[in-house]
Amino acid sequence: MSMPDGYETTVGERGLKLSGGEKQRALIARAIVQRPKLLILDEPTNHLDIQTTEWLEKFLKEFKGAQLIVSHDRFFLDQVCTRIVEVDNLRAWTWKGNYSQFVKQKAESEAALGDLIKNTEKKIQSTMGALAQMKRANKYDKSISAKHKMIERMQQEVKALRARVPKQRKSLIMTLDAVDKEEYEKKNKYFYDQYYEGKLDYDEWAEFALTSIKGKQPEEITDLLANFLSSVIEPMINIYALRLLHEHNHNNDIMLLASATNSVIVKPIAKRLGFKNIVSTEVEIIDGFYTGKVLGIPALGEGKLVKVKEWMSKNNINSFNDTTFYSDSINDLPLMAEVNKAVAVNPDDLLREECDSRSWEIIDLP
Repeated sequence: MSMPDGYETTVGERGLKLSGGEKQRALIARAIVQRPKLLILDEPTNHLDIQTTEWLEKFLKEFKGAQLIVSHDRFFLDQVCTRIVEVDNLRAWTWKGNYSQFVKQKAESEAALGDLIKNTEKKIQSTMGALAQMKRANKYDKSISAKHKMIERMQQEVKALRARVPKQRKSLIMTLDAVDKEEYEKKNKYFYDQYYEGKLDYDEWAEFALTSIKGKQPEEITDLLANFLSSVIEPMINIYALRLLHEHNHNNDIMLLASATNSVIVKPIAKRLGFKNIVSTEVEIIDGFYTGKVLGIPALGEGKLVKVKEWMSKNNINSFNDTTFYSDSINDLPLMAEVNKAVAVNPDDLLREECDSRSWEIIDLP
């Protein structure tokens, strides 16, 4: 292939006809073919298929220069990184090892940091107590001045230690609504068990799940949703599943996220995962405020099938031919039975039995 403008040569009619994966590969190729001493990669695995990602991992392991990588792909970071830089509370902290080692080290460090703060505060209280006794006994000597300096030094130390403690992000449910944590966990487990047994009373669950936003306006929970996504949802995202989504996106497949969860939660999750199309349970809003009630039918069981068909009709998709549906729950059986290819991902026991009887594919992700 000729390159009349060297590394600045444009391809595919200035890239307009290239897919997201093709553009990404072209950008990476242009960066590495110049053999730089420093390689800076921002979300390099976005839109790449599994084979290309694995090739990139191998290349970076053998690359002799320095690398700076920004990525949400935790598995990728585990494969290629030897040092992690964490930016938190306007400060940067450096950790040796890959991402998994960083997570472990950080947890151990935070635990040790908490113990150090407590022990230092105990020393301050003890020294202040000794000072008070000396004053009551009218014992004034050089040690009093030394103890004052010691207290001042330890207080400065505690202040510096507290500055290293990461800011705690707030949970969506626990912050929006003053609920009893123990009671909440109990109810949540009750509904969770019902869901995986295929016996969920959706109206009862919706009343419980939407209590936290009832009477609030959408703009009131924007920041809380962002925190919920980063602190609760982000750690739950399976890297292998994310790569599977990237492969579908690379193939220019139409992707639809269909979830029984309410739209308030689903929309930011869909955006994070790269879904442009969503089917979920809609939440009622009257006069700009959430009522805490479901609008229309919930996207659960037969309801999910109905809502997916409605979406297909609006988008001029007339059949389930050449359609793949991934699910982990027996509740999705109506939709799985309709599509061309049903795939169970880490399925519950009931769905696994159904897959075995119908010869449906099962994917067990780590």
